[in-house]
Amino acid sequence: STVISGAAMSTKGSDQTARLINRKVALVDKNMQALAEDLDYVIHTEHKVAERYDGFAQKLQLYSEEETAGVRGTLAGLSACLLQIEDHRRAHLNQLKERVSQVMHSYSRNVRDVKSDISERERLRDKLASKGKALEKLQQREPFNTAKLNQARTELAGANSEAVQGEQYMLDSVLRFERRKLEDMKTMFSDFVVSHMTFHARALEILTAAHDTLTHIHPDIDLKELMLLQRAPETHSGAGSAMGSLQETLRASGAGAVSAQAVLPQTYTAPTASAAPSAFAGYMGPTASSTGTASYGYGGYAPSTGSYAAPSGYTPSAAPSVGYVPP
Repeated sequence: STVISGAAMSTKGSDQTARLINRKVALVDKNMQALAEDLDYVIHTEHKVAERYDGFAQKLQLYSEEETAGVRGTLAGLSACLLQIEDHRRAHLNQLKERVSQVMHSYSRNVRDVKSDISERERLRDKLASKGKALEKLQQREPFNTAKLNQARTELAGANSEAVQGEQYMLDSVLRFERRKLEDMKTMFSDFVVSHMTFHARALEILTAAHDTLTHIHPDIDLKELMLLQRAPETHSGAGSAMGSLQETLRASGAGAVSAQAVLPQTYTAPTASAAPSAFAGYMGPTASSTGTASYGYGGYAPSTGSYAAPSGYTPSAAPSVGYVPP
């Protein structure tokens, strides 16, 4: 009776212990797995971010090669800084995976081990309860069968001893599990924080250097080429004004309409006959002078002599209505 009551009390106390342990193990199992999955997603996403920044840095480098000296130096420096930051980002992510994520994932195995110990403890507890019930029945059926009663009591005592050992082993296992959990949480989250601090410190250092490259941009120097181009249209505009003034002067002096050939220098070389305007009535091509050089004019005017000489085949009825009148 004493053994049976002791076993019953032990079973009752074990039930409370089992509920506490099962709750702690389930809490760790649920949250560690969720944290590991979320951290894996973060690491995967950050790797994608690193790839995008690499592409951005490469495009900056290509763009810099087409820019002015100051902008080229700034963009090239910024591109190099971004590539360095992404190298540090990848090292940071690898540390998170090895020192944090993998530790979190290991708890699925640790939880299985603890659950196995709990299951073994439950089996031994059920065995103890079964031996106790068997002894009670035997006492009711055969209260004077000393041999069987002694055998049943021996088996109950053995089951009780196993149950106590199983209970202690389970408690030790859970204690080791909890201690390891606390140590791992302290270590892995310390690594988590230090890894982030290291990455951001290095990134800040590199970005500070990148900010210094902005001083390579000098608007006065980089705009010099465009400022030179800005002066060029002013020169062309002046030449156009001079031509316009000359035409106005000739028109005011009564020279009438002035063609482009009217203001050509005296050394002007006549074009070939094929270049003459087809709509010019009376033009028959250049005539050969005594010097062997060709001279021509519109309306029969020869610039080399300053006199009018009708070309061969010219008829007055075909004379142009507008021509050059020698001064």
